[in-house]
Amino acid sequence: MLVTILFLILGLGLLYWGAEWLVKGSSLIARYIKISAIIIGLTVVSFATSAPELFVSVTAQLKGSADIAVGNVVGSNIANIGLILGLAALVSSLKIHGRTVKNELPMVIMVSALLFILCIDKQLSRLDGTILIILFGLFLYYNIYFARKDREEKKEIEKELETEKIDRKKRWLWNIFRVLIGLALLVIGSKFLVDSSVEIAKTIGISEMVIGLTLVAIGTSIPELATSLVATIKKEQDISVGNVVGSNIFNILLILGVASLISPIDVNFKMVRVDMAIMIFFAVLLLYLMRRNYQLSRWEGGILLVCYVSYIIYLFTGK
Repeated sequence: MLVTILFLILGLGLLYWGAEWLVKGSSLIARYIKISAIIIGLTVVSFATSAPELFVSVTAQLKGSADIAVGNVVGSNIANIGLILGLAALVSSLKIHGRTVKNELPMVIMVSALLFILCIDKQLSRLDGTILIILFGLFLYYNIYFARKDREEKKEIEKELETEKIDRKKRWLWNIFRVLIGLALLVIGSKFLVDSSVEIAKTIGISEMVIGLTLVAIGTSIPELATSLVATIKKEQDISVGNVVGSNIFNILLILGVASLISPIDVNFKMVRVDMAIMIFFAVLLLYLMRRNYQLSRWEGGILLVCYVSYIIYLFTGK
């Protein structure tokens, strides 16, 4: 049991460092070929912070642990809002751009509701996966379209690229190496985390679904947690909230889309009617709290955190 726990901790560590190396290397490579910072944030960074969930869910699906594959995504989305934004708001009240409240947050609710509907038949088929991937492509196009329309942002980016002095030739190969190592760490870390989580679930008699919704979900949300807390401390509230909103959309559309394309996923109906419903509730609650003045205050962050802790208590006492 001790060895299994050590492998679980090692898996979490490898996921964290893998995501760190992937996002740093990818961001610098993108910058070298003059992709704007905003597009990097909406694509590379969002993918990198969701990469642990992607690798863990795909690995779990390949190993036949569907409850961990789906539970990881659902649990991560709940943790992103309840735990991460709750903690971030307690550090400092979060102000956010009105467009995110009006457009992206409703998208999170709609995507979450779509997942609920697709899973009512207790399966995510390859057709369902195709639908999710197509919507993911449209979401990327939507973000890039608005990024290009922002002329003020463009001017800032051009100025930044002109003043930034980077020895590209010397660092190009190093950053490619970073990306490859990051991907390798994510693959190895995912295997350790899934294998050890399944073993622990069997040993202490907790279902794989609960392990996926809690331990695995929180573990794979570490990059989002670190990014949002650092962004909040640096007064970059848009990044803090945008990271969570983007990650939640990525998790459903990209991760479950890819996993179900590999092979159809059998979904536990208890997770559909309870945990997916709670996932939608958290998204609706966040929109309600932020729609008045586009701000998440400390006491509202406290509400999110209390709701999340209550959910975790329910998982371990009510199932």
